[in-house]
Amino acid sequence: IAGLEEQGRVEMKTGHPQRAAVYLAEAYRAADEPGEGLRVMLGEAMRAVDRGLSTWRSNKWITHVAWLDDNRVLAVADDGSLTAWDLTTDARTELLAPNEQLRSASDLVSADDGGVVVVRGNRTIAIVSGTNKPVLVPLRIDASRSVAVAPNGNLIAVASNKGTQVFDRTGALLNPY
Repeated sequence: IAGLEEQGRVEMKTGHPQRAAVYLAEAYRAADEPGEGLRVMLGEAMRAVDRGLSTWRSNKWITHVAWLDDNRVLAVADDGSLTAWDLTTDARTELLAPNEQLRSASDLVSADDGGVVVVRGNRTIAIVSGTNKPVLVPLRIDASRSVAVAPNGNLIAVASNKGTQVFDRTGALLNPY
């Protein structure tokens, strides 16, 4: 418990309240009787996290979000733009400008291990992998119904009423029909 509390203290001092909150919450949960110092630090970390999470105000309607990695969230807007939000630095990076094919995206799925997120739009999917620019892949099906990503992020399946297309994370079609 003391190690978790100390790691939380270090993370707070180095300006990482999100990380600190995880360590401090675990220390708090594991303690039989959490001390006043632990309660105060956890409260400070949670307030800092809350302030950080509430600082992004967008003039766009955000329709979907997913984790890109431990520190970044992918936000999909109704205009089809994709933005990465780094919770550690509060930096926002537009990965894709407004795009008609992803406008009013209908689905967003991420790999279990993170690192790959797929946005399903109108006859197009966007594959977002790590810090790379999103890959837009036109679908050869009339109307996609759903999308699934393999747990490791290496395969993406898109289903329609006429069949399923499978792609790798680069957007290469693996089963043409």
